[in-house]
Amino acid sequence: VLLELAQKTFEVSNANHKAAVEKAQSQEISQRCALQFQVQKAEHLAAKDVDGTSDPYCLLAVVPSSQYVNLRHSKFTTVNTSVKESTLTPEWNENLELYIERNQIPNCSLQIQVWDCDEDSAASNGSYKKVKGVKGVGRYVKEVVSQSVMSEEKDDFMGFSSLPLSSIPSQGLERWFKLRSAHSLQKVTGRIKLHIEIHTIRSTQERERSEHKQYPVDVVLAGILTTAAETSFEEHLAKVLWNAVLPKQIDSIIQEFIGQHEIDPLTCAIVRWEVFSKIHLKSTHGIDILFIDGLLKELEAHSSDTKAVCAEKYTVDVLCESFYNFLRHESDKLARHREEFSTGKPDYVISLGSLLLCIKKLGGMSLYQLVRTINPTISGSSDVTDDVREALKRGTDAYYVDLYDTMLDESVEKEYDEEKASLYGALIKLADRIYRDMMLGHSIYHGVFFKILGIDYSAIVHDTVAHSFAKDAREAMYKVNKQLSVMEGAKFFLGVLINGGEVENLRSFVDWFRPTVLRWLQMSRGRTNSRLRKAVELDQVERVDEIVKHTSSALTFSNFLLYVVTFWRSLSWPDPVDAYTIALRLTDDMANALECYADLVHNKLKAVGFFDEEGQFDVTEELCLTLNNLQVVTSLIFNAFLSGLVSSFGILPKSITLQYVKSFIDSIPEKMNFKKVAETVGKSMFRLPDIRKYLRNFANEVTKGRAIRPLMKYLQDNTITLKEWLCEPNFKRILEVLWNESLQSLHRVALVDFVDRKPYFFYLYVLNHYLVEFFHADGFGISKEKLNSTDEYRLLESELKMRSAKTEDLIRLFYLQVCDQERITKSSYGYLNVFASYDELNDELQVDVISANELLPLDVNGLSDPFVTLRLAPKMSFNDNGMRQTLVEKKTVNPVFNEESFTFEVAKDLAQLEGMAIIFTVLDHDVLSANDLEGEAVLPL
Repeated sequence: VLLELAQKTFEVSNANHKAAVEKAQSQEISQRCALQFQVQKAEHLAAKDVDGTSDPYCLLAVVPSSQYVNLRHSKFTTVNTSVKESTLTPEWNENLELYIERNQIPNCSLQIQVWDCDEDSAASNGSYKKVKGVKGVGRYVKEVVSQSVMSEEKDDFMGFSSLPLSSIPSQGLERWFKLRSAHSLQKVTGRIKLHIEIHTIRSTQERERSEHKQYPVDVVLAGILTTAAETSFEEHLAKVLWNAVLPKQIDSIIQEFIGQHEIDPLTCAIVRWEVFSKIHLKSTHGIDILFIDGLLKELEAHSSDTKAVCAEKYTVDVLCESFYNFLRHESDKLARHREEFSTGKPDYVISLGSLLLCIKKLGGMSLYQLVRTINPTISGSSDVTDDVREALKRGTDAYYVDLYDTMLDESVEKEYDEEKASLYGALIKLADRIYRDMMLGHSIYHGVFFKILGIDYSAIVHDTVAHSFAKDAREAMYKVNKQLSVMEGAKFFLGVLINGGEVENLRSFVDWFRPTVLRWLQMSRGRTNSRLRKAVELDQVERVDEIVKHTSSALTFSNFLLYVVTFWRSLSWPDPVDAYTIALRLTDDMANALECYADLVHNKLKAVGFFDEEGQFDVTEELCLTLNNLQVVTSLIFNAFLSGLVSSFGILPKSITLQYVKSFIDSIPEKMNFKKVAETVGKSMFRLPDIRKYLRNFANEVTKGRAIRPLMKYLQDNTITLKEWLCEPNFKRILEVLWNESLQSLHRVALVDFVDRKPYFFYLYVLNHYLVEFFHADGFGISKEKLNSTDEYRLLESELKMRSAKTEDLIRLFYLQVCDQERITKSSYGYLNVFASYDELNDELQVDVISANELLPLDVNGLSDPFVTLRLAPKMSFNDNGMRQTLVEKKTVNPVFNEESFTFEVAKDLAQLEGMAIIFTVLDHDVLSANDLEGEAVLPL
């Protein structure tokens, strides 16, 4: 195989090839070989010095067997690395070389030994390292003893490994070698990593003949590698990516050639890049991008050796053209990324990411910047991201042209009227397709481009498409009709504008429609008010059907509002400034229409005497339907107008638009007299005198079990009527009015009219068991949270609880309120730090007083003499109710109490009651007068 490869590489005829082989076989093979290795690093070495580290170096030699040989005292030729001080993970990265005879290869081994250098040990020169730990003391004693016994053997053995020379392939090997001990009593750990190669050394005559050859060695190397790579690539058949792995026989001859001719690593890297990059560029599927990335890493690793390059052709200069061709090839692939990395291909995201990482690596290489200075025109941009951006723009232009031609070709051959409709449809379909593709590209490709190269993929694609689409749409619109109507334009914009994008290229269309839209707004406002007046005037205040609980005027207003919002959303006005202005104009028109409708409804109710303060007025279905009309209009504004109009404000801050729109929506209840109408309905149907009458009857017969039934029947009968006539929001609104009226009546009867009647817990029972449950109605009425949150309820419940409670309960209630006040009040008298815990087994409360901070200075010296007293409250609830006291801390406002721990006997059920607390009192100790109060704190149990 190797001979055939050589013949093909140098294009030698069969006769000449045969003669050359016979001549080579007749010549004596050189017996001299070079053993080249790179000692890279070691790890997990044993500590040999007193400070827990070592000073390792590596010693290498070729020995007759694999058994241990002390290379420091042997006759064998050795080479060694430098010493790495105070480390157990040394990194050398040093290149060493040994010369051997060919006949040594079958029977000899390479022995690798690691030693700890002790040239500067404590026993030899009096300098001491810092001893660490018990093991460090042991190492120090061992070192002193060994130095005194064997003064010549200073260095410590750390392990060895051996490798038969016959196991080293011609292409070399790189691996970790585990260190072994020389005998069983030694403790050895760690391993060492080396790269090893063997090459034949040519004789002087061979070198002279080689120097007079026609071709330089780098050209010959390129020829051998090119022939080998192309042969392997053809055998691969290239239906998928080629991993560029050469057969072992071919790789062996290439490595032997490099070693014999001592070709430097940078030249080898350049040759490999030139050969494989050309195959990658000219093939359909190319070479695996990970292999290309490895070639770039190899180039960058040896880029600092440019001065040592001895090549004649394959120098750094040749990289100018190859870098340029590679970037252009990969940029073209990125331009076709929708096909090259389509979602139907396996691992398309990983493939795209690998390519971008490879391009990023190329742009960051020092060699890339160097070749740009040599020939800046041919080597591309200084920043590879510019090449990628241009590729995306170029590819997006081509994508748009293909898409445009595909969708609009059919409309060109039709008649004018048909072409007009077809062209509209084609433009709409084109915009929809572009939008879908952009969303797909954003979800798939944008993150990859942005994370690796920082390129805003979506912005580049959108700007490119928007520019092209605006140009084509403008030409198509002029071709179809230069005088478009408003509705045609509205339908067109509904389909072609891309949501949320930059539409600066479409501003010319806005000018066509702006005057018409403004005229439509002016006409709409006037016609709306007139239609509302007619609708309210003709409204018979009858249900539309048995289910709908509002009348025709509400439907008229709703249809108008939906028409305006639907038209505006369909228009999809593209200019954000105009959209904001027109939307605010629509908001003002809506406010005007609402006020007009509210005034019309209010005046109609007023005309029939609904708001008269005198005289009898009956709540009828007519009044309830009117109230429902107001609710329907309000709900429609919140659901349709607010969401539909505000969402069209474009890119302007929504906080501004929402603030403006909500400013008049929040005023709707006042403008439409909701509160006044609802209160009037509630007070008309549920009159305070009637409720109080039933409550007075209950108070007179409080001890009878059925005394509350007349009141509950009265409430139930009237709420059934309201439930039938009112819609759900209005019904709950009336319930809230009735709830407040009932609370006021109960407060009047219980705490004013019958204040001397007892017991009060009957009133509390009526409040919480009957009234709350009635208005809650198992979740169909007012929520219990809302019922219990009203000020009237909290005030009444608190008053009734207090009046019906026992003395002990009132005391606990007092301390409970004190505890609540402690939680919400920020102290200006300082802070007390305590630790409290409860022992359930022994029923004991343990309290530790720790410290206090920022106390008030109550003595003339600007300080205090604080101490703390502790007691349980309420006092009558506890058997162990004695006071505890800490020691006095002199002259401080930030005392620290030393081991002040106190124990109280407290039953568990007692500690779980509300209002049970520990009272901490901080006092300033005075000798001649009473102690001054610093402050007090309460901790609930």
